[in-house]
Amino acid sequence: SQLARISKIGRLYKLIKITRLIKMLRLYKDRKKVLNNIDKVLKISAGFERLYFFLLLFMLFGHIISCLWVFVALMTEDGTNWIELQRQQMIDNGELSPDSEVIPGGMLYAVSMYYVVTTITTVGYGDISATNTAERVFSQLLMIVGVIGFSFASGSLSSIMSSYDAD
Repeated sequence: SQLARISKIGRLYKLIKITRLIKMLRLYKDRKKVLNNIDKVLKISAGFERLYFFLLLFMLFGHIISCLWVFVALMTEDGTNWIELQRQQMIDNGELSPDSEVIPGGMLYAVSMYYVVTTITTVGYGDISATNTAERVFSQLLMIVGVIGFSFASGSLSSIMSSYDAD
């Protein structure tokens, strides 16, 4: 009886978390009202608002794609992936000790985000590359999405800048 009550507390906590999610969805639904209030308080122009929104979206998609890039590497069965090559390179550079078996999470995320940003922005230094078929397919899709996104971003940014010039 006591144990059953304790297990219900966990369910109650999950229910509270779901209600928070519903509140967030309601906030998304009323985003126009929220954005209008932010505009009134901060007094930012529409162009700056679009630029801020673009940067926020870029960081969000960059985060998601970075996590997927790590996931694709960890799902390889033979053990040869970009993470293993990067770990070996970090050991050679002295960034990791020779006995470390994994790259710490923060470093792994930074390297993954670096790869995604250089690929999406079409810079592509080439210091991190795909080593197996799954990573190559993912990289190809990322390059296609990156070119389309970069073209859209260039057009949007030039539109924002021209609207500033008009003012």
